[in-house]
This record gives sequence, structure tokens and C-alpha cells, in this order.
Amino acid sequence: MDFKTCAAALLVLGLMAVPVHSNSNPLCGILNETLSNSTSNVTLQVIPETLFYVNHTYTVKLSGTGNITVILQALPSSSNSSGSSVGHWSNTTEHCDGNPLFQGENVSVSVNWTSPDTVQSVVIYAYIKEGSDIFRNEVRLDAVPDTTGNATTGNVTTTEKPGTTATKITSTTAIQTTSASSVIHPSSLFMALTETIGLLLITSKLLS
Repeated sequence: MDFKTCAAALLVLGLMAVPVHSNSNPLCGILNETLSNSTSNVTLQVIPETLFYVNHTYTVKLSGTGNITVILQALPSSSNSSGSSVGHWSNTTEHCDGNPLFQGENVSVSVNWTSPDTVQSVVIYAYIKEGSDIFRNEVRLDAVPDTTGNATTGNVTTTEKPGTTATKITSTTAIQTTSASSVIHPSSLFMALTETIGLLLITSKLLS
């Protein structure tokens, strides 16, 4: 066997040795099975809960008794529990296409999920298999409302009220002035009268 033939054979063997994706685990089929009408004893908790913030790390806790299998999944609220998972899971080992997988007796786990910046709201699902029954628990993380009532991705905006400008009105009062030339002073009138009487006396003496 020549060198090229040996190399080709080794390449084929190498490809055959590549580990298969974890989706080959038959337990991953839980996501596609029909849900049971009964209630599971597994509890799902998301901390902090209720509101969705972009690029934020949430703590997802699971607890339950019995021999159970759980798959966690985070989907946009608009996807109606179908589609590709969003965000990033950490503190996990086994998974189904990125969705954490847990199995065992009396499951009690705590994992982290970091939200993306591509959606506005998310639903965290827990698919639970107990015996032949399949259950689904969920926690919804809604968009943060802003002050105008619109949905935002964790950003609250406020609108500043326009300032009020006070206008000061100044009233002016016209003051009437009187010219000094238009006023007749009493002393001037007395002097004029005296001069007139003097002229009359002199005239009467001359005529007599």
C-alpha cells in the first residue's frame, strides 16, 4: 500500500471517530413528545423573575423528586414554544442542541442563562419526563415598559417637562409736570400792583 492510500485510509478512520452531536441522545426527543395533562412535582424558578433585561445573567433553578429527566429551553415569546433557543447557558455539561439536559433522582440544579440583545421578551421552559409522562413548566420574562407605555429591552426613558418662563410685567405711571413759566408767583403780582398804583398817583397830580 502506497503513501497516498495509507493517508486516505487514516482520514476515513479519523472522520469515523468524530463524536456525534448530543442530539443523538434519545432523551432529546422529549422536546417533540406530546405533553401530559397531569401536573409535575418539579418546580422551575428564574431569578430575577418577571422582567427581561438584555445581556443580563439569570439564575434558573430546578427541583423535583423521583427519577426524572429535564431539558431547559429559552425561546422568544413570539415563537409560541417552537424555534431555536436564544441566549447562552452556563454551568451545564450535557445538552440537546444547546439546551441543558439533566437526569437523575431528586433533581436539584442551578444554572445560569444570559439573555441576548436580539429579542424583547423570553419564555424559559422546562420539559420534564417522569416515567411515561411529559410535562412542561415555564416562566415568562416580559419586556420592561417605558414611561410612554411602549415595550423596551430594559431601558426606561423619561420625558423632561418643558420649563415655565415667568414674564415680569412692570407698570409705569406717567407723572404730569408743570412748567415754571406757567405759574404766577404771589410776590410778583404784589409788585406789579404797587407799580400800577404809583403810576396812577403821579398821573393824577400832573393833571391837577
